[in-house]
Amino acid sequence: MVVAKNFVSYGVWGVTKYGFTSSTSSILWPGLIAALFKIFGINELIPFFLNIIFATSTLILTNYILKQYVKDIKYCNLFIFISLMVITFLTPIIPLIFTGMEHVLQIFLTIAFVYMSAKILNQEKSQNYEVILLLILASLLTLNRYENLFTVLAVVLLFVIYKKRLKAIYILLSGTIPLIIYGLYSKIQGWYFLPNSLILKSAYLKNLTSLNYILLTLKKLIYTILEPHLLILFITAVFLLYIILKDNFTKKINDFYIIILIIFIFNLIFHISFVQTGYFYRYEAYLIALGLLGTSLGISLCLKDLETLIYQNNIRKYKWNILRYSFLFLLICLFMIPAATNGYGSITSVPQASKNIYEQQYQMALFIEEYYQGKSVGLNDIGIINYMSDIKCLDLWGLGNLEVAQKKNEGNYTTNEISNLTTNNNVSLIIIYDSAFQNKIPPDWIKVGEWEIKGNIVCGDSLVSFYAPNQQYEAYLNEKLRLFSFRLPKDVEQRGKYLTN
Repeated sequence: MVVAKNFVSYGVWGVTKYGFTSSTSSILWPGLIAALFKIFGINELIPFFLNIIFATSTLILTNYILKQYVKDIKYCNLFIFISLMVITFLTPIIPLIFTGMEHVLQIFLTIAFVYMSAKILNQEKSQNYEVILLLILASLLTLNRYENLFTVLAVVLLFVIYKKRLKAIYILLSGTIPLIIYGLYSKIQGWYFLPNSLILKSAYLKNLTSLNYILLTLKKLIYTILEPHLLILFITAVFLLYIILKDNFTKKINDFYIIILIIFIFNLIFHISFVQTGYFYRYEAYLIALGLLGTSLGISLCLKDLETLIYQNNIRKYKWNILRYSFLFLLICLFMIPAATNGYGSITSVPQASKNIYEQQYQMALFIEEYYQGKSVGLNDIGIINYMSDIKCLDLWGLGNLEVAQKKNEGNYTTNEISNLTTNNNVSLIIIYDSAFQNKIPPDWIKVGEWEIKGNIVCGDSLVSFYAPNQQYEAYLNEKLRLFSFRLPKDVEQRGKYLTN
């Protein structure tokens, strides 16, 4: 939102109005918000309403796909209803709406792109408008989230296998050229080719040629076992794919089911190997939605097969299939337990997560907006503060500061470097999570106060610390924290010398 605000107000793509920053891993989402800011005015409710629109669109699109491909089974409307409910609550879409971030749009674009890909691959000859739409979706998908390059690559591979190589090239170019253009522009501005959010969060980018790459990959694959909803969904998809291929269902339309399952399986493997999971369930949400769509389609095919066997009175094959489908039912039950737990937990945690943001991030922004407008401030969590106030931001984490990101990548982000950065940037206030810096907090910084929230589930840490960079700024910070202390929500625990002066 702050990038969108600065772009609309000052023509600057950055976390402040003072210069370009390549800080976000989504280009499309802030661009879309900026367009609506321009039309309707700057309002923080716009991402919320956008997410409602895209969540609804996702369900409409999914309903459309299921109606096309499961209409032949008995009680198809009930099956579609259950599938939509499962996707809604287990993805989970509802809490993602409240984040205001791009992940609901990612779910919609992923399903639309994979659907169009499977549809075109399943046809002998596709219409021109379908191919054009697919290419547009490929561009939007990667512009919205970089990790969707894996989705595009999986589709490109299938187009090559299906001997549609020219279309494969077009899809690859459509998915990569917009990112290359942005990367070149970022380089011209003196930044990295990739956004800092990817540079700093992905250890792979710094260890591609070392033994650490193998160790990190193994660690992430092992971590998947600790994410049972992803693991069981993966096993279910593989088992469904095995059933469909082994039974050699002869109708050409069944390629559609196979394609969606294969794209999901490859995408999940890539995602687990290279991308994070978790963080309020948002990073893997698009995969869960795609996996649930693929398994719903696969299950419908199995149900159709059982109905056919019953009609043909093929008892022997029917009994054998009952054993296989019983195992499939067991997998679904095993998936539902952790997925339902996560879904329920995410929905019920929305009020507490919102309370966390209000009590910590929003109060920090109010404090800076009132007392530090136009000044230089050091932060490690920069979003809402930059959105609400006009400051010269030194992002000590590195998303919004190139020099910090460079020193981190070089392994030179030491206590002395941090101290020099605050001095050189004339920083008058530092607000950080102590836990994020461990033993790197400069000894010349003066801790004036701490705020601690209760029941934290979404903020980087429950405890945030306020530092003056030296004695010159201590008295002012001490006075303003004391004045602001009466306005803090009562559940925020305050500590520090400003309370005793």
